[in-house]
Amino acid sequence: MSEILADTGLTFKASILKQTEVDSASSWYHDLVSGVNNSFVWVVGTYVEADVANGNKQMFKMDEIEKSAGTLLNSPVNVNHTSSPMGTFIGSQLVFPEDANLPVKLDVAAVVWPNEDPMLYRDIEKANEEGNL
Repeated sequence: MSEILADTGLTFKASILKQTEVDSASSWYHDLVSGVNNSFVWVVGTYVEADVANGNKQMFKMDEIEKSAGTLLNSPVNVNHTSSPMGTFIGSQLVFPEDANLPVKLDVAAVVWPNEDPMLYRDIEKANEEGNL
């Protein structure tokens, strides 16, 4: 992996939805990601896990996540906290795993605009293909 790709990631663990995944989405975000347009792509992922340190070594308590989950709606999506906005969050949902030993997650859906920065978006696509987005 190139050095640039090692540092190319959205501000949350995510993946780009392929057309077939958009068409067959059966998760909570199904109604949010219907339709496809060449000027944007749908991205889904885990924004944060309760009581687990993220890549920035920050940890958020469950009650903090519950209180602030709704504030993500329409917030900007950027790359590594440094780029101009590349998209916006369109929804979020707390996910409570059946296994009590696993953390509660705040999953998100977002729209990303490739035309905002085409070169950076190519790096995002490569990172996605490598499972490093």
